[in-house]
Amino acid sequence: MPVEKSKLQQLALIRLDEAKALLERDLPSGAFHLAGLALEVAIKACIATRFDRHVIPDKEFINKVYSHDLRNLMELASLLPDLDNAPEGLQKNWQIARGWKIESRYDLVTDADARQMLAAISDPPNGVFTWIQTHW
Repeated sequence: MPVEKSKLQQLALIRLDEAKALLERDLPSGAFHLAGLALEVAIKACIATRFDRHVIPDKEFINKVYSHDLRNLMELASLLPDLDNAPEGLQKNWQIARGWKIESRYDLVTDADARQMLAAISDPPNGVFTWIQTHW
């Protein structure tokens, strides 16, 4: 199913808001999982900018886009070089955020871990999600 970049951006922001709302309601496992999904969708919005309008992308590239591996998605979005040269705070937050896996939906997550994930993703100025927004 094709999804436009603007819809991915909107969904990423919604997932982040949902994660924050779940954390406020003392539901850290759901908050942690949705925070990771928000980041995944935000990265995919960046990947969408790499598609040329009248060019059929390489099949291998397309298959990789449907991954949930945050590091691989950052590579597809061509963001890793910029991240390597980013401020130390952002790099530390990336180390936390990249620990998210799609399988986290089956994990029981502590409040502290969920708060750490949300902070790593959304706290200005070094939140990973915040930084990604400057690239989409």
